[in-house]
Amino acid sequence: MMYMILSDSHGKRSECMLMASDESRMRVAFRGGEDVVELRRQGDQWIQEGFGPVEVESFVAGDRPLVVLQPDARYLLAG
Repeated sequence: MMYMILSDSHGKRSECMLMASDESRMRVAFRGGEDVVELRRQGDQWIQEGFGPVEVESFVAGDRPLVVLQPDARYLLAG
């Protein structure tokens, strides 16, 4: 599994799991959410429909979700 940290244009960070991707789209499931969200690539940005651009802060492969240790983007796998 691939886990990701995304941040929006307001600086809000969100944890999610990558469900599927190709070079122009990603489908992710946000922690605590019930739906899968599609991100589309436009130029050099990823766009979440209805919310605007998001930045991929990190990708981590593993079998456990991420835990945010500090606000300065240091993460560990849970468990």
